[in-house]
Amino acid sequence: MAKAIIVMIKFFFVCFITVIILLPFLSFGSAPPPPPPPSSSPPSGFMESAKDALMASLQRRGGKPFQVQRTSPGGPDQHHH
Repeated sequence: MAKAIIVMIKFFFVCFITVIILLPFLSFGSAPPPPPPPSSSPPSGFMESAKDALMASLQRRGGKPFQVQRTSPGGPDQHHH
């Protein structure tokens, strides 16, 4: 019976040492944490200036942002497509 206890102690000791040796190789938390979600802070100066530039451009075009200004030289091509 004493031999069985010694064998069990050796087995648990070997298991414990194996876990201690393998523990550093496991990658617990090796990735950086995700960035915090964007807060609802007021827009930055860059965003404000971009918004102002967009509004000025829309006013110059008469409020139509995607209006095509060019025309076809000979009218629409009836044989196209």
